[in-house]
Amino acid sequence: MRDKNIGFVHFLSISVATKVVNTLPTEPAWAGKRVNYGKDRCAYIPKSQQAAAQAAQAAAAQSLVAQSAVLSPAGPSAYAVSPFSTSYSAFPGDAIAGAQGLNRTVYLGNIHPETTTEDLCNAIRGGVLQSIRFMQDKHIAFVTFVDPAAAFTFFQVASYQGLTLNNRRLKIGWGKNAGPLPPALALAVHSGATRNVYIGNIEDFETFNDDKLKRDFGEFGDIELVNFLKEKNCAFVNFTNVSNAIKAIDGVKNKPDYVNLRIAHGKDRCANPPRSGPQGASGARRSASGNGPNSPNPINGEEEADLQVTETAYEEAEPAEGAIASGFEPKQEMVIDSAIETSA
Repeated sequence: MRDKNIGFVHFLSISVATKVVNTLPTEPAWAGKRVNYGKDRCAYIPKSQQAAAQAAQAAAAQSLVAQSAVLSPAGPSAYAVSPFSTSYSAFPGDAIAGAQGLNRTVYLGNIHPETTTEDLCNAIRGGVLQSIRFMQDKHIAFVTFVDPAAAFTFFQVASYQGLTLNNRRLKIGWGKNAGPLPPALALAVHSGATRNVYIGNIEDFETFNDDKLKRDFGEFGDIELVNFLKEKNCAFVNFTNVSNAIKAIDGVKNKPDYVNLRIAHGKDRCANPPRSGPQGASGARRSASGNGPNSPNPINGEEEADLQVTETAYEEAEPAEGAIASGFEPKQEMVIDSAIETSA
């Protein structure tokens, strides 16, 4: 489309298109050019069929998220032996299937005035978050999980074992039901989208410092934590909302300073399995980076060496967009992000 200064290349395979989108922008000849996904013309739906197709897409997306929660090692099935897991549910029928119709938003109250959003995220475990809304002046927070089964598990664990932050036990309840995930967001999350953004190939940390990352990424939404792994030439920006992280990845790639950097989704540390015993932490405050000596999961040199990257989609052991492990906690595997952006 010469009048719009754009072109489209249609591949026979999504995996090949994904590889091109990830590698082509790094080549000098394509510097300054925007390379991203377009709309598949095979997905065209007549206007008369759009309502039915949207309903079918929503059902399929929710099914994918539910299946990934059941099959994931960190999913509810991993805690089936626990008396406070979803399998020990008072609801009739299959607990996980029943949980899909439950609330995804958990209410946290009685929060200490000095508690930060980072502190809350350090204590929340058991599922990928769609968003976290912390109302510090009211000492309450609303945590919305991607999967209602994960929300139910967190609710059960926190209620049964207690959740303590800064020597104060939090009140646990249910917030307003957020309803099902929008179909597009559900598909993006299933493909690896999280609220965590990975920035790789950083050579100059004096330029790409905490202030710059917060300034550049803060344009797209509230940031919970900026974390650096200088030994691995990367950083992580954790948003409070998945949607903002998705927008940030698309937007930051258009900034000249970031054309030679790797921008992808990281792994949400809140999706790690719940810890045994009482939840949260009542000891000393964490450092700003989240990896201080008093943090619940400090990263040392040996643990950083164990940070693994696994990729089965390509022959090269390279992370695809949305396919990098979080630097916050060790031994995390990558996932592939094949979320598709619609172009005009």
